[in-house]
Amino acid sequence: MPVEWLQSLADPNPQPVRCLSICPALRYVASGGDDEVSVRDIVNSQDVPNVMQTGSAVLCISWLLTAVHGWAIVCGLENGKLLTLAYNKESSAVEVDSCKVHNSGVNALSPYLHGHRIVTGGKSDGCSLWIDRGRHAEDRWKKSFDILKPVNGKFPPILRIELISARSNLLIAFKSGIIMCFGLDEDVFLWEINLKSPIAALAISLESESLHLAFIGRNNELRYHRSDRVESRQELKTCLISIRDERLEGPIAFLSHELLLLGNQEKRNSSVLNLATGTVVEHLNHEAVTTLAGGHVHAVATRRDVKSSTTHMVDIARLDGTNIMRSWICRPIRFRPHQHTSSSPLFTELEEAEYSIPDAEQSTPHA
Repeated sequence: MPVEWLQSLADPNPQPVRCLSICPALRYVASGGDDEVSVRDIVNSQDVPNVMQTGSAVLCISWLLTAVHGWAIVCGLENGKLLTLAYNKESSAVEVDSCKVHNSGVNALSPYLHGHRIVTGGKSDGCSLWIDRGRHAEDRWKKSFDILKPVNGKFPPILRIELISARSNLLIAFKSGIIMCFGLDEDVFLWEINLKSPIAALAISLESESLHLAFIGRNNELRYHRSDRVESRQELKTCLISIRDERLEGPIAFLSHELLLLGNQEKRNSSVLNLATGTVVEHLNHEAVTTLAGGHVHAVATRRDVKSSTTHMVDIARLDGTNIMRSWICRPIRFRPHQHTSSSPLFTELEEAEYSIPDAEQSTPHA
């Protein structure tokens, strides 16, 4: 069995959870709801979670710092603000900083980048690079420049921003199905791909120069793509697997390059899909672990431990008005690779983008 259950905990968020994130040190889990964010220590699970009011729905979370003495996170809010929260265990104090960064909701945040930088993505007004000037600065976040800024009209909502190489190349995914790669240090767009489908749920996994991308698109279709050269769009053309099922809704996340976690809302559990064969290899049933029945999976998050090659996973299901958080560990497992050919019904071709993001031809990399 590739996945081992560790523990189940009651999540303090009273509302449905909108986003979930595991810290890089695998110690803390942050969950965002309609008007609050909670952070809990899953190593010392008896510790009382920190619950903080945000004044607006939390759409995304990125980690700035994790240490034995505390943590710091930044939250993207629906009101367009960037909310920074820093907790010190010794003083039990939480420092709060709020900064308006978008006129629309902050839909996506990059990881915390070298040079104390972060990239924000809005629901309708592009994305920008911000410099963290530190907790003692009067204005903590200072805009460096707009990566995508519409001159007329609006951009489609940005769904995800990920660092995909050591050279500060960012993958920017739009809900409309456009995927772009931006070289942050070179200040240039490297490539653009059109997935030919709006994206309902997206999962990204990286290893060295390889990029693994899975998404649920139009007509509840799950598609999986792989690139062995992440900086070349030519390598992202082939769809290795395509599964269509009306029950596919997401959320989704990679457990490994072979295993994909599916949050199945109808069956109220999470399932593990083997991407090499296109078959479900395990069901992680909330009802089997808890005494509560009903509900569905709201959010999933995974984080890989490079040293041990294990993946830590957390999902949250809402059961009878209560959010239950479960943590799991996925240990390395190798499946026999399954080769698809052009005659296979699971094989489709991904075409290059025939059009740009609306008003992209009028956009400028800088403000």
